Amino acid sequence: MRRFAGLTLLIFALIAVLGTVGFCATTKKTATKKPAAKPKATSTAHYVQGTTQLKGEYADFGTTYTLGKESPLNITIKSAEYSVEPVKIGEMLYVPTAEEKLLVLHMVYHNPQPSEQYVRWDTLGFTVVDPQSQNHDGLKDLGMEKDKLGCSMSMKPAQKIEVYGVMMVPAAAEMPKLIIKSSDELVLRYNLKGKVKGLQAPFADPADKTGATALATINAQMGTYYPFGEFSVKIDSAEYSDKTQMADIELEEGQRFLVVQMGVKNVSAGNQFLRWDSITSKVTDTDDTDVSDCRDMLQKSKDKSFSADVKPGQELTVRCIYIIPDDTDLKSLSEQLGEGRTFIFDLSGVK
Repeated sequence: MRRFAGLTLLIFALIAVLGTVGFCATTKKTATKKPAAKPKATSTAHYVQGTTQLKGEYADFGTTYTLGKESPLNITIKSAEYSVEPVKIGEMLYVPTAEEKLLVLHMVYHNPQPSEQYVRWDTLGFTVVDPQSQNHDGLKDLGMEKDKLGCSMSMKPAQKIEVYGVMMVPAAAEMPKLIIKSSDELVLRYNLKGKVKGLQAPFADPADKTGATALATINAQMGTYYPFGEFSVKIDSAEYSDKTQMADIELEEGQRFLVVQMGVKNVSAGNQFLRWDSITSKVTDTDDTDVSDCRDMLQKSKDKSFSADVKPGQELTVRCIYIIPDDTDLKSLSEQLGEGRTFIFDLSGVK
């Protein structure tokens, strides 16, 4: 009986062992296959075109350089200055707006070839780079220093000529760079900082110690000529008149005439038409309110309207009349021609 019981226990033990082995066999993890490697992305080559700097050299004022291989020309920049006054070359007058100033370059051209060479304003390419890296291309003109006529001539072998060129550049700040280029792309690069003569009072902005920034509004003095495009203008006097009618204008009650006497000179090479509205002008009171503009331009000694051509070099005196309310205290007179600078004259002393 005991033998039978022991045998039974042995059988049960074997069954348990076999069951555990079978369970382990059925729950064994199946090895997972590695996913196929993704094909490598093939990058398509692309080409970015760069800008190759033109061949040339860094240049200095006062040093002579040769530009061009097929048709070489020697050039020397002697000096340069900024200007807000018009520059005359031959029959042309170059006038900056209130947003511009002129860069005037004084140079020597020399023909090093054994044959004649023709030169004029566009023989070489001039580019000024401003502080915002904007380019301002081209000479407006090229003139002869000796007689201020335009330069357009054949230079003989070894001939030297002194010339000046004018460029329009922004009114604000120093221009950092000048590039001069020949027809075969050779260039000279000039650093202009500290090399260009600055503007003088009253045109220079005192906040710019370099003298390179030109004011758009000028505090002007009576009796002094100022540039007004093709004209040079001065204000001689400003005073009230006791008259109640001048030319075709008759006053109403509570009004009086302000008479401003001015000298006008034609600085251009051609006739320039002048009348009451040629120059924009306004009278301002002590409340900074515009109280009158010019109502008419009269002859110097007659209450007769002036309207005529002014000949080159001609200087004359005219009177501008304004209608002012009796109860007005005057502050200033502003004068502007076209897009040019505005000149402010003090009228606080007119009573």
